[in-house]
Amino acid sequence: MGGRARFVLSFIVFPALLSFAWYSIFWFARHNGLRELVKALVKERSLPESSGILRTRYTGVQSIDRTLAVLTVFFWPTTDGSAPSLSLHTFVFAGAFGSAWALILLESWRQGNARTLPAIASIFGLVAQLFTFAISASLYCGLHLWFSPVSVQPKPERIVAPETVVRVLPFIFVVGYIIPCVGVILPTPGVISVDAKQVLIALWQPFPGYVSLLAFVAHLLLPHRYSSSISKRIALRIFYSASFWLAAITHAVGWGVALTSVLLPALFNEKIVHALHPREVFGVTWPSSDFRVTSLAEGVHVFLQWDFLIGCHAVLLWAAVQNALAQRRITGRVNWFGLATTVVGCETLFGPVAAAVHLMRLRDELLLQPVVRKEIRSRLNKRSSEVVARRR
Repeated sequence: MGGRARFVLSFIVFPALLSFAWYSIFWFARHNGLRELVKALVKERSLPESSGILRTRYTGVQSIDRTLAVLTVFFWPTTDGSAPSLSLHTFVFAGAFGSAWALILLESWRQGNARTLPAIASIFGLVAQLFTFAISASLYCGLHLWFSPVSVQPKPERIVAPETVVRVLPFIFVVGYIIPCVGVILPTPGVISVDAKQVLIALWQPFPGYVSLLAFVAHLLLPHRYSSSISKRIALRIFYSASFWLAAITHAVGWGVALTSVLLPALFNEKIVHALHPREVFGVTWPSSDFRVTSLAEGVHVFLQWDFLIGCHAVLLWAAVQNALAQRRITGRVNWFGLATTVVGCETLFGPVAAAVHLMRLRDELLLQPVVRKEIRSRLNKRSSEVVARRR
């Protein structure tokens, strides 16, 4: 896969995904009535399916407070459990989004990406929160593929990241992402007040900044020591395992519940069994249709379905290309059949982002394998020399 292929992907394919994301998400939201509905709720200071009053003051800065109020209204139906199909879809989306962002944050710490655009992960994270995951992922993946030295010429030394950071990233995501996600779904008013929940939703928004800052602080404060390539590979395996299972488990649970509602509908309340049908949860409504929203939850669900579908597959395509580039670098050719089989099988069983994580893990293993083998041989030779010296 040479420069021409990277050019086509970076400047045609990913920009096309970005354009379609804008059309299917923002253009469609304006034409199906979602945008007007959100604006009306903000103007009335109302929360959907709630008697609470919308909070409109957080920082005292009007533009920021206005943005947070809009985001609070938008995300409210994803957190209150009033729409089962939206809640189940959000659960799957949350796992995939967290894993995808873990991959991007790791890329920002790669030695080969230092002082390049892919190193500024927090900026792309905030773009995802303000302008959707689909747009941010398409933008990041296209830029990474063209500007990142890791993509241009993948080498073992270029994919190395500080072992301390790699080891703490799973814990950072628990603190900076998973715990806040749990916080925003706490029920009101039984556990927290309506106002407190709005504050939690607002605080959750800049989570990419939280995890980036925590990673930087860990890099500064935690002790650094020389570590072998074997130790670094183990740290990467732990990171990839945590990221994989976050996406895979949420995917499996989401689809498991949806399919069970079809196969064993008697297990569910009659009022929600239809809402849990796979078509209702994961199906998409085409922007070219004359669809009009009848509730905020319905509009948000349609919005997030496209956001999820485009964003996740942008990351999967990027990971597949990274894997192919590494294969070309190490073996001189790309096993396209094996790559396609891995993508299809892994996505079907574990979801698109889990498949992307798996492909990136294979990429790293392939690039690090010669270095690790050399280190193992060096260790064995050293031990053999020590044994011979002792016998003498």
